[in-house]
Amino acid sequence: MVKFIVLNERGFTLLEMLLVLLVVAIVTLISSRIILYEMTNYQERDFFEKMHADLYYAQSYAMGNRTRVRVNFNAAGGGYAVTANGKVLKQTAYPKTVSYQMTIHQVSYIEYTNLGSISQIMRHKFNRQGKTDYEIIFYIGKGRQGISM
Repeated sequence: MVKFIVLNERGFTLLEMLLVLLVVAIVTLISSRIILYEMTNYQERDFFEKMHADLYYAQSYAMGNRTRVRVNFNAAGGGYAVTANGKVLKQTAYPKTVSYQMTIHQVSYIEYTNLGSISQIMRHKFNRQGKTDYEIIFYIGKGRQGISM
């Protein structure tokens, strides 16, 4: 005599599947917003670190080649460019969340002399969406800068 074993073959109900999908969708939505926020922060941080490196590059290029080097900031939102003798050495675009703020009685560039110094105190301000402004202050003399946030 052959015996058949009957197994309980109940699966998930539609309601249980929809509930699991809802939980997965909520977790995905929350994590994607966090990742997007962190990506924006990373892009801004990377931009300002690169800008400081480019400023040091411009200063060392001026001293090494005994020529004037200018860093031009574009207030229209394009970016900044490092130039020497009319030749563009480097060009960098602003991130979408950063803009250059032009103030009255301010030049929109930094010019290093052939000795690597600057001739006037300058402040250059960058607006960041929903955050405190980023300000670079240049001191007379060796062209070093301070940061204010």
